[in-house]
Amino acid sequence: MPGYEKIGFQILAKLQAGDYDSVEKFFADAHQNKKLTSAGRDYMSSIFSRWYDSDYYIKPPLADAISGWIKKYPQSPYALLARA
Repeated sequence: MPGYEKIGFQILAKLQAGDYDSVEKFFADAHQNKKLTSAGRDYMSSIFSRWYDSDYYIKPPLADAISGWIKKYPQSPYALLARA
C-alpha cells in the first residue's frame, strides 16, 4: 500500500475510533512542518472527498466522528475542512 494511502486509512481509522487528538496532531504537524508534499495534500483531500457519497452526503457514523472532532477542537481548520 503506498505511503499516503496507508496514512489516509490510518487517519480515517483513528477518526472513527474517536482518537481526535491523534487526528488533529497529524494535520497540525503536517501543515506546520510541511511534511506533506503538494501531492500528499492532494491525496489527503481525496481521502476527505471519499467520505462523501454520490449525493455529497456524509454517512452518519462518519459525520458523528467528524462532529466529535469539531466539538473537541472547535477552532481547528482541519476539522472544519473535513466537515465542509
